[in-house]
Amino acid sequence: MCLEIDGVLVSWTIANGPSVSPADQRMARRSEDHPIEYAAFEGVIPEGEHGPDGVVVWDHGTYANGTRHDMAKGLACGHVSFHLRGDKLRGRFALTRIREGAEETWLLVKRRDENAHALS
Repeated sequence: MCLEIDGVLVSWTIANGPSVSPADQRMARRSEDHPIEYAAFEGVIPEGEHGPDGVVVWDHGTYANGTRHDMAKGLACGHVSFHLRGDKLRGRFALTRIREGAEETWLLVKRRDENAHALS
């Protein structure tokens, strides 16, 4: 998942992909930020910090900040909330940092809204 924040693509790798159920929490590992020009890139990124990475653009769309705080400030503080308007993924989501440092980890959760799947 990538969100454009202050002119760069701030990126997370999400284990098992995002869920549309508010009952699910997904681990999201912060990955390297990329220039905005990478938004349409698909292919293999050469070996980096964690080896070569394959990139697939799974969805396109826009998002709106879901809080009264600037997204960059939320990112620095460890919590961002947003409303996605993608071709596949829609609705309100939140990312919360649960681990800092080299293994920076966040939780992605789907908020309850009209785009959430019913809880089972």
